Amino acid sequence: MFLPENIDLTNSENFILTIRLTSVSFEFTIHCPTDNNVFYYWDTTFSDKLSYSENIQKIFFDFNLFTQKFKRTIVINVSEKYTIVPDEYYDKKKAEQFYFFNVMSDAESSIVLDNKIEPLKINLLFDMDDDLHSFFSRSLLNPIFESHATNLISYFESYKKDLPYKYCFINFDKSLIDIITFNKDKLLSATTLQKRNDLDLTYLIYNYLLSISFDQLGDQLLITGDLSSQNEIIDSLKKVSKNVEIIEIDSYPTIPKDELKTIPSDLLIKLCE
Repeated sequence: MFLPENIDLTNSENFILTIRLTSVSFEFTIHCPTDNNVFYYWDTTFSDKLSYSENIQKIFFDFNLFTQKFKRTIVINVSEKYTIVPDEYYDKKKAEQFYFFNVMSDAESSIVLDNKIEPLKINLLFDMDDDLHSFFSRSLLNPIFESHATNLISYFESYKKDLPYKYCFINFDKSLIDIITFNKDKLLSATTLQKRNDLDLTYLIYNYLLSISFDQLGDQLLITGDLSSQNEIIDSLKKVSKNVEIIEIDSYPTIPKDELKTIPSDLLIKLCE
């Protein structure tokens, strides 16, 4: 892999490295917060012949760039496994208890991490394989670990309009769908689902809207993400809500439009911070 000419790693201390992990892929970006012309995005799917951890380690060893001294290094964990605890009930010492009570996961091989979302006074807990977390901590310089849901919730909280309605954000990713709802200035719920066929996914969204007592006339659906193959689902949603709006995540100014469509919403959010 060769970086473009405008990215000179001798100046890596000016750049931000963001790694994004899903269950089947590895993505990363390098960008400079003070120079929009410095940008690179790369992604690959994992080999079936290697374990998850082996795939990641192979990428690190094949491409000698991740050990550079970057201005900031972020690792985004993309998963449907997370839970939210309000500040008033949260005790960091009991993070594992909170998490494993609410989420089914392998406690013996996982480490529980937390992200604080200050404006909403909540803490989002998620887990990562302990060995993998140790590998990143050893191989990267002071990495910051985040859940993809943390970035989406924070962005949508600042996006929502100050009206007395519920705002339900639906974000389509390559393999997941995120549904995040606000009631006025409060986070009502956040969930991430594995993608299914259109019929099953539409059914799951309908059930979710029923569970939050979604008002078809007053409340609003805001849809974003990878919409290239979601026309049928969007058309179905327009039949159950009077207020459906397609929104775009603020884009990094110099990303080509064709490439922009391939970058997940939570990663775009990090580029624009």
